[in-house]
Amino acid sequence: MRICREYGIGYIDLAGNSLLKFESVFIKTEGKPNPFVSTRPLRNLFSPKSTRILRVLLENPEQEWYVKDMAEEAKVSLGKASNVKQRLLDYEYVVEVPGQRKMKIRLTDPERLLKDWADNYSYLDNQLFKYYSLENPREIEERIVTFCKNTGVKCALTLTSADARLTRFLRSAARSYIFIEKPLEPAASYLGIKEVDSGENVTMMVPYDEGVFYALQEVDNLNIVSDIQLYLDLQGYKQRGKDAAEFLLEQRIKKKWQT
Repeated sequence: MRICREYGIGYIDLAGNSLLKFESVFIKTEGKPNPFVSTRPLRNLFSPKSTRILRVLLENPEQEWYVKDMAEEAKVSLGKASNVKQRLLDYEYVVEVPGQRKMKIRLTDPERLLKDWADNYSYLDNQLFKYYSLENPREIEERIVTFCKNTGVKCALTLTSADARLTRFLRSAARSYIFIEKPLEPAASYLGIKEVDSGENVTMMVPYDEGVFYALQEVDNLNIVSDIQLYLDLQGYKQRGKDAAEFLLEQRIKKKWQT
């Protein structure tokens, strides 16, 4: 519309915005929103493999990245990384900066990107398997991590299990949540727990993408998801999860970004 006005050309769009000016006729309508806007590019930005790129950027918000290096770090194809880069530029999550070989990209507002991602994610997107155990949840977590280390299976604590060892915001949450690779039967057999339909206190979560294991942190010899992944998971957790996520953001994530 701006270009048309600059060149004195009339226009009308499908929302009803228009400028018709000829002879004694002058009609101008503006301010009507686009009823056909597509959100597909934004949804694609938060698809499983695309979010591997987001993890790399959010873990290193001040770093400048060539697309090739970003693709290698995120374990995605060069084409995928290029597409994600363009969408990030389109939505002004990143800016281009000069590099020695080509242009690099750098995050402009990591908090906005993280919160927009959280709006498009739920820990329920993963496969959840419910179990019950008579043991203390913290002891169960130690045993399952030991089992995984001994058998070469990837696993990491999240939600209440991670919170109990990082911020302790959810003080009364006596439940375990563990990301773990399939098959689950060996781990369940080792722990002596059985799958249940309700009343569970142990939830094994098969990841929607292996990116959940990116930037794991170790606390008390236990694998815990990154603060970024924990923030995402907590945002969808009903028992004060949003409050715990914001506390994590203020007390840990932002402080890391500022160092």
